[in-house]
Amino acid sequence: MKVDPNYLLIAKDVALKISKGVYKEGKTLKGRTLLSGEYGVSSETIRKSINILANEKIVSVKHGVGIFVESKANAAKFLSKFESVDDLKKQLSELNELIDQRNFLNEDISKKIATMMKQGNFISKYDIEFKEVTIPEDSWVINQTIGDVYFYNYTEATIVAIKRGDRIITSPGPEFTFIANDKLIIVEKDNLSYQRVITYLTYGAME
Repeated sequence: MKVDPNYLLIAKDVALKISKGVYKEGKTLKGRTLLSGEYGVSSETIRKSINILANEKIVSVKHGVGIFVESKANAAKFLSKFESVDDLKKQLSELNELIDQRNFLNEDISKKIATMMKQGNFISKYDIEFKEVTIPEDSWVINQTIGDVYFYNYTEATIVAIKRGDRIITSPGPEFTFIANDKLIIVEKDNLSYQRVITYLTYGAME
C-alpha cells in the first residue's frame, strides 16, 4: 500500500494537534529547526510541511518573525479530506484479503472438480449427474454474465465448469461472461433441471 511522504505525514500531525488545541490559534508554532529535531527530518521536509499548512490557511508564515497558528477549523477541514481516503484504503485492503481467500478456495474447488471430470464417471453416491449443455449461437445469454442472467435462480442447475474450445474453465464465478458454443457442465437439482437449462438458454424465463 502506498504510504504518504514524510512531509505530508508531518503536516497532518501538526494539523491534528492544532485541531485538538495543543497548538492554540494566534500562538506561535515551533520554529522549523525545533520541528525538524522533533520529527527527526531535514529542514527542507519541514518547509514542505509548513507550505502545505500555509496553503490550507491553517498557519501563516511571517518571515523573520515566525510561524503562527491561524485556524483550528481549517485544520479540522484539512484532516477530513484524508478520512474518506484512509477509510477507502482500509476497505480496499480488506477486499484484497477476501479476494485472496476466495481465489484460494476457488483453486481448491477447481482441482477437485478437475479430478472428478478426469475420472469419467460423474455419478456420486447421491446420484448427482454432471451433464453438458451447449450455448446456441443465437442464445440471448451471449455476452452476459452468469450473475446477470440469474442462471441458477431460473434453472436450478449449478455450473461447475465450462468447456471453451480446448480450455476447461472450472468453478466459473458470477462475473463469467458467456459466448456462443460454450459447453456448460452442470449439476442438476432434479431430473427437470437439464430441460430447464435448454429452455432458458433458448427462450429465457418462461411465464
